[in-house]
Amino acid sequence: MLKYNLFDSYQVIIFDLDNTLYDESVYLFSAYNDIGKFIEKQVGGYSGEYVSFLVTSFKKYGHHGLFDMLLSHFGLKTKIEMNDLLFLLRHTKVVLKVYDEMKMVLEYLLNRKCKVYILTNGNREQQQNKIESLDIQEILSKIEVIYANEYVPKPSACCIDKIVIENEVEKESVIMCGDSEVDYLAAKNAGIDFINVKCVNNYVS
Repeated sequence: MLKYNLFDSYQVIIFDLDNTLYDESVYLFSAYNDIGKFIEKQVGGYSGEYVSFLVTSFKKYGHHGLFDMLLSHFGLKTKIEMNDLLFLLRHTKVVLKVYDEMKMVLEYLLNRKCKVYILTNGNREQQQNKIESLDIQEILSKIEVIYANEYVPKPSACCIDKIVIENEVEKESVIMCGDSEVDYLAAKNAGIDFINVKCVNNYVS
């Protein structure tokens, strides 16, 4: 059983979303499947080929410029609107399974009456769609979600400072749990503790 006393000295716990609470690739690959079908319907070809290109390119290069690469590779820049692809990315329908360990952590913290937040960068529509797709809706009703792009994205300390002020706590009572350097730097810039999600998932009593 996982041991959660890593968090016992904290009153406020802030979690990143993507690849901290769930596997983001599940969401992205669902969207890529939608996009493949859409392109096939619009211009022909085989949806599986478009999806394969997106998945392979994402694994190799990441998401930056991915749709531009897709349209260039298949000669579709004058046939497919980028906004259509972005709409599909932001509105795909999929059930996102929260990591079992993280679900137990969230339940533990809420039972301890901790204040729990999710702080996520990215497009508001897309990130909200992810939140609404997580398989822990009852738990989420007790958690506050902050969309950092509506303020200043991480690694800025802006949103963390806002959380500290609103809860009237010392920074020593606040910790950030995430998976990336951006999360680490946000915590560092705000002067709060940070723990990598891998440490939580691997911490066994």
